[in-house]
Amino acid sequence: MQWDLFEANRGICIDGVSYRFHLHTVNIDTLIRVSNPGSAPWKKWEKEIFQRGYYLSAMSGNLRLIEYFSFTGAVV
Repeated sequence: MQWDLFEANRGICIDGVSYRFHLHTVNIDTLIRVSNPGSAPWKKWEKEIFQRGYYLSAMSGNLRLIEYFSFTGAVV
């Protein structure tokens, strides 16, 4: 699967949603910050992240995370 995540919407961002993804593994440490991701590739990314978040929160039994990811509409 390949997404063009460098595509941006035109215009300025006054308010809205923003995300900060911190990916940390044995040999990768990266931070991605996004404000108002509205392009089709970012919407796919957003959906995938929240679906995985919901799944992992359910597996962990962490009620706070389950509530958060249920609120986002990520239930699959």
